[in-house]
Amino acid sequence: MRARVFAAVLAVAAHASAQDVAPAYDILIRDGTLIDGANTPRRLADVAVRDGRIAAIAEPGSLSDAGATRVIDAKGLVVAPGFIDTHAHADLEALRRPDAHNFVAMGVTTIITGNCGGSVDDVSEHLGKLESQGIALNYGTLVGHGTVRSAVMGTANRAPTEDELAKMKELVARAMDAGAFGMSTGLIYVPGTYATTDELVALSRVVARHGGLYASHMRNEGEHVLDSIREALEIGRRAELPVHLSHLKISFKPSWGGSRELCALIESARKNGARVTGDQYVYTASSTSLDVLFPSDALAIGRKSFCEKLTGDESFRNAMKEALLSDMARNGFGDLSYAQIASAPNPAAVVDAVVITARPDSASACATASERRPWCSPAPWIRNTFSSIEMPTSTGTTSRL
Repeated sequence: MRARVFAAVLAVAAHASAQDVAPAYDILIRDGTLIDGANTPRRLADVAVRDGRIAAIAEPGSLSDAGATRVIDAKGLVVAPGFIDTHAHADLEALRRPDAHNFVAMGVTTIITGNCGGSVDDVSEHLGKLESQGIALNYGTLVGHGTVRSAVMGTANRAPTEDELAKMKELVARAMDAGAFGMSTGLIYVPGTYATTDELVALSRVVARHGGLYASHMRNEGEHVLDSIREALEIGRRAELPVHLSHLKISFKPSWGGSRELCALIESARKNGARVTGDQYVYTASSTSLDVLFPSDALAIGRKSFCEKLTGDESFRNAMKEALLSDMARNGFGDLSYAQIASAPNPAAVVDAVVITARPDSASACATASERRPWCSPAPWIRNTFSSIEMPTSTGTTSRL
């Protein structure tokens, strides 16, 4: 009798002890279709998470005995690592919308901002605000060459003096010390378009000393796109740092079909030792400010003065109209019927017929007119990007993939 009572006590104690043991995992995702990002075939699997990190990946059902605080049934769903957006124009949006709902909804968990030559002025202050406020994503930034040049030279259409170049180097070094991953350029935008290759090499050498990379919205994405790629590769070679080519495309209609040659150039450079990668949108749409449609020399007076002259000087206005029409004809489009105005404070004041009449810096055009993805998409060195400005990629990239 005493033996039976003793055995019963042991059984109860063992049961209580089992209940007191904490679950092995915080989250157990069961029966999902796993795409692990390592170029392995998709498969059914369970994924366990502990302390915010993946703790185990196993055959379905094999982790059930370990227990988890939360169990998610992923049957019929895809389980994948969080996506990284290498080209997010979300510098200030990250502060205004820290929930980053559009990114989270697409499965993006890391974004890199400061692209196309434009970044926040003070990287240290910006990252400090994000750290204090909190954000739903992992966040990184580049330092924008255009931002740095504007701080030192404004919109001057010339090479920097030795003193100005030294000041730009100092600003780049300060941003890199604060945590920037590299430097971006926007060579179709003012003031980046006024920079020579030598200037970009000099600043990129500062980036290289900090272990960073050079990311470029290249000087031309149309008829001279191959020359632009060669320039980026030259900067990487001379400054001895990796190169990333932003939103690869061919926007010059007569050259559509040339992406095979574009990719071959990059593949050849990689085989010869160049550390070069790229990204692309999954749409044929792109988005940018409308002032890029005008001759860059005319924009050197500054956007405010340019807009005032455009609206108040009829001869200047006519000259800009002719330049715009000529450029559109050369690019193979003839007019702007393919474009849409995505945002503007006063659309009626922004466009009449074919010429911008006021504040081109405040409008954003979403245009469906470029060749993308035909040959580059299978390449291991190219990634899809999401962006966050007024274009379909900001919400629809994952579903389109």
